[in-house]
Amino acid sequence: MTPVITDAAAAEAYWDAEYAFFHKIISEEVNRQRLSRGLEEIECTLYPVKNKSDRSAPDYVGQSSIGHSVYMVVAHRYIDSTGQEVINVKMTAKP
Repeated sequence: MTPVITDAAAAEAYWDAEYAFFHKIISEEVNRQRLSRGLEEIECTLYPVKNKSDRSAPDYVGQSSIGHSVYMVVAHRYIDSTGQEVINVKMTAKP
């Protein structure tokens, strides 16, 4: 139930807050659907990591974005159980 507000400035502040709240919720859901349903192509440009001394460090790094969210992308090269070289790519939301 919407409260009764008689002051015009208070009413405007109330509706601005309501708009911001619902805009945030709807925007986050739209971005989630774009990723989850595959509605948007995900493209990453990865750059090789040079002078890697730590084997646990990624071989490639980069970033990508989906909507307004930015993701860090890292890739590791390794040999799987069949002896085939594969690349494992991991995307994590950037704080």
